[in-house]
Amino acid sequence: MSPERAKVFERRYKRLLAANYLAQRQTAVDESQTYSGTPVVLIETPEELYSFLSSRGYALPEQKQFIQEFNETKKKVKEENKKKA
Repeated sequence: MSPERAKVFERRYKRLLAANYLAQRQTAVDESQTYSGTPVVLIETPEELYSFLSSRGYALPEQKQFIQEFNETKKKVKEENKKKA
């Protein structure tokens, strides 16, 4: 498979996995007594998270700072997980 075709395959496969994950989570939420009917939102990037939180009125730093802090926290979590493994 050519590198270009591999990238296309990877993008499509990731979209399929995301759609399946979202459907499974929505089913679980809908089957719960407490949260039934609540929509599940799939957030895949720090930018999407920022947009989601800011649209709900959360007080956030500027997007650039938010993303920087997000990435720093993500790095720390990965490092801690490596230590535990």
